[in-house]
Amino acid sequence: MASALDLVGLREAIGLARGALQAVQKAAGVVLAENPTPLSSLVLSDQHVEFVTAVGRRYRLPWWRCNLISTAGERIDRVETIPEGDRLVHPCSMLESSDSILVVQLISESLGKITGLEDAAVESEGVVSQATNSAIQRPEREERSEPKPVASTNNDIELADLNSAAPVGGLDPLPMEVPKVAGAFEAAHKLPSQPSEQDAGSGPHPMTAPDGAGSAPFAGKAATGATDGQAAWRIRRDRAWRARGAEAGLARTGYGRVAILQYDFLLSYDPEKFPNYGINGKTGKHPRIEAGVVDWKLSFAEHRRRQVLAAVLETCNTFGVEALVMPEYSAWPETITWMATHCRERSYKISIWAGTFRQQNGFGLVVRDGVYAPVGLDQSPQISPMEAHLSVVFSETQPGNLLTVLSTGEVKDEGPIFQQKLPEKVRHRPKKYPSIGMFEEFKPSAGALAPLMVASRSLTRVESFINELVCSELFVFNGPLNWRNVADHLATSAAKYKVAALEKDWLDVLVDDAKNAAHVFSGAEGHKPRRSLLFVTCATSRDADYHYFAQSAYLASGIVTAFCNWSAPGFGGSCFIGAGGWETRGDGVVAPNPYHGVTPGFLSNGADRGALAPTGNALIIADIRLEKTVDDKPRSQTLGAPMRLVAHVPILEDMDCKEVEGRWDKTWCHKRQVPWVAADNAELLHDPKLYKIALHKAAIGERVSLDAFFAAMEKVVAGAGSSLNMTAKQADAAVAAALSLTAAFDRSPAMGRRAAAMAKNLRLLPETLPCPALVDWLVVDLDIELFHRQLVALQEVRKKSITASELPAALKGAAWRWVPRDGE
Repeated sequence: MASALDLVGLREAIGLARGALQAVQKAAGVVLAENPTPLSSLVLSDQHVEFVTAVGRRYRLPWWRCNLISTAGERIDRVETIPEGDRLVHPCSMLESSDSILVVQLISESLGKITGLEDAAVESEGVVSQATNSAIQRPEREERSEPKPVASTNNDIELADLNSAAPVGGLDPLPMEVPKVAGAFEAAHKLPSQPSEQDAGSGPHPMTAPDGAGSAPFAGKAATGATDGQAAWRIRRDRAWRARGAEAGLARTGYGRVAILQYDFLLSYDPEKFPNYGINGKTGKHPRIEAGVVDWKLSFAEHRRRQVLAAVLETCNTFGVEALVMPEYSAWPETITWMATHCRERSYKISIWAGTFRQQNGFGLVVRDGVYAPVGLDQSPQISPMEAHLSVVFSETQPGNLLTVLSTGEVKDEGPIFQQKLPEKVRHRPKKYPSIGMFEEFKPSAGALAPLMVASRSLTRVESFINELVCSELFVFNGPLNWRNVADHLATSAAKYKVAALEKDWLDVLVDDAKNAAHVFSGAEGHKPRRSLLFVTCATSRDADYHYFAQSAYLASGIVTAFCNWSAPGFGGSCFIGAGGWETRGDGVVAPNPYHGVTPGFLSNGADRGALAPTGNALIIADIRLEKTVDDKPRSQTLGAPMRLVAHVPILEDMDCKEVEGRWDKTWCHKRQVPWVAADNAELLHDPKLYKIALHKAAIGERVSLDAFFAAMEKVVAGAGSSLNMTAKQADAAVAAALSLTAAFDRSPAMGRRAAAMAKNLRLLPETLPCPALVDWLVVDLDIELFHRQLVALQEVRKKSITASELPAALKGAAWRWVPRDGE
C-alpha cells in the first residue's frame, strides 16, 4: 500500500540511485538531463511516441525507446502532468548524445505523486516557467529550431526485428548509431545542407534526379513555393481523377458508381461534450447563442467533420460517384443539413447515405425545405428524442418532370417513370432493431422496414437498386434463431418508451419485415427493379459477422454488399463484398486494375483479405453492374466484370489536433510531418524483402513537411505515357514515392500492398501515367486558422446572450451544433 511507504526514505533511495546512474552515464559519455524537461505535447501510440519539447523541437521515436516507469502492477494510462500557466506539461528525462535523443523516460501519475518528483519538477530552475507554444514566444520571423536525427545503420537491423520489441535478456543492442559530428547524417544520406540564416527565406527545394527520379525533400523550414507545389500537384491529380470519372454513371455505362467512407468521426450517439476552448493558452468565455427552440454551440469536432466531408464530396464528384455510404452514428442532423446545402450549391449529384444519429433530448426535428430543422416537442416533430434515424441526402441525376410522391412512397403519375424526376430532399427512417449485445438504447419503431428510396424505380438511377440496413438490423435476416429474444427486448423497450401498443406480437413484426425483404431483394411483383445492392452502415467490432453474411447473400441471390464501418481500434473492415469475395481456391490470375493487381477495399478469401484496416481512414470507390451482379460461366467476352475497383483513397489530415484533459487550443495543434523514402538506394528499392528497412530508415530519419511532400510527389509523377516505358531511374523514383506514401499513410496497410504490387508489375500490368498508385490519396486541410478566428470573433462578442441572427458575418457559416436551450 502506498500509504504504508516511508516516503522520505524512498525519496532518498531514489536520489542515490539517480546519482549513481548519472555517474555511470557520465563515464560512458552519455548525458542525462539533470532536471526534468517539460514537453508541451505528448502522443503515445502502439508503435511510436511523439512529442514536442518546450523549445519547439519535435521528435518521433519508436515505442521501445520510451521508458515508462510505474508502481508494481499499475496499468499506465496517465503519465505525470504538471500545470504550467494555462497549459499542462509532462516532465521527462532524456538520454542524449551529440544533441540527439536516445531514450525518453516518463513516469506514471501515481508514481510521480508518491516519489515527490512532481514537486521537484515544479521547484526546479531548469523548467520553463511558461510552457506555451514556443512559436508564440519567439520573435517574429524567427525560425523554429529542428532536432538533429539519429542515423540508422543497416548492420544492426534484421528484417524480423523491424517491428518487434527489443530483445529480452542482457543489454539491449542499440539499433542505430549516433552521429559523432554535426552534418554526419546529411553526409551519409547525401542530403542538402541546412540553409544559412540569410537564405532561410528561400528555403530548400526537392532535388530532381535525371529522368524524373526524385530525391528526398529536406525537412525543416518550409520551402518557398510550397503553395505553388501543392497547387501544381492538385491540378495534376484532379486532371487524372476527372479522366477516370468522365464517363462514369449507370445511365452511360450500365455500372453504378458507389463509394464507401470509413472514418473516425466523433460518434453522433451520446450528446457531445464540448471542450473548454482556449485562445493562445487562455480560456475564453463565449456568449450563449439563441436560435429559436435550440441554442448553438461552436464545435471543433463538427468543424473537423465538415472539413473532411467537404474534401470527400469533392473527390466523389470528381470521380463521378453517384451514391456514397457513411458509417453509423457519423453525422448529426445539422451535419446532414450542411451536406445537402453544400452539394446543392456546388451542383454535386451525389446521393449520400449519411449514417445515423440518436436525437438529443429537449427538441425534435422536421424536414423543412428539404433539410432538417429543429422544432419544439409540442410542434408534432417527425423525429422525437431518443429515436435513432438513418438519413439519405438524395440528388436527382436524370431529367424529366417532377414526380408526385405520396406519403406511402408510391407515385400517382401516369407518365413513364424513367422520364420523370424525384424531389431532392433529405429522407429518413428510424433504426428498428438495436444491438442488444452492445446495450444500444433508442426508442423502438413498429413501422415496416423498407428501402428509403422506395419511390425510385428508374433503371437509369442507381438509387433504384439500393436497399439499406443499419448495423444490427442485419441479424434479423441472418436467421430466425434469435427472433424471440429480439421480440422480447422490443416489447420491453416499447413499454419503457410508452410506444403505442401493437395489435400483433413483436415477433410477427420481425416475420413481416423478413417477408418484405424477400420481395425487395428478389424483385417480386410491385418491387421492381430488384434491389441488388445492399448498403450496411455500421459501428461494430464484429466485422466478420457482416463479411460472412454478405458472402452468403451473394452466393444465394447475387446481392452485392457495401459494408461501411467506423474507423477505430477493433472496428474497421469496410469493403465491397460480391464477385470473388467467397473464392477459396486460390487467388487465381491477377486481373488488371488501377493498382497493378491488388484490390484494396474488395473482400477476398485469398492471402490479401482486402477489407480496410481497423484504424484506416479511407474512401473506396467501385463500379457495380447492378442489373447483372454475377459472372457468366463461362465469362462473356462482351460484358465486363460484375465489380470493378475504381479507386482506394486513404485520407490524412494536415494537422495533428487532440484535446488535452477536456481542453482545446490552437497552440496544441501541430502541422503534420511525414517520412520520405529516398530513391538513391537501388538495393533497398529492388528487393521487396528490404522494403521494411527502407521504411524503417525513413521512419527514424528527418520528416518532411506536407508542402515539401506535395512538391516531391509532383516531381515524381510529372510526365505522361505508360509505366511500361519508364526508365530505370523513373521506376526507382516511383517505387520510392510509393513507399513514402506507405510510410505517410501508416494507418492504411493497403498502401504497402499497393507499393509492392506497383514495384513488381509496373511493366507486367502497366498503367497510364501518372499511376493511380501514386495519385490516389488525399490530405485534408482542417483549416485550424479559420476555427481559431471564429473563436476569437466569438470571444469579442461582449453580450452574455445573443440571437443567431445577430452573429457577425465571420460566424455565420461556422460549425454550429444544435443543443437544448440552456437550462432545459
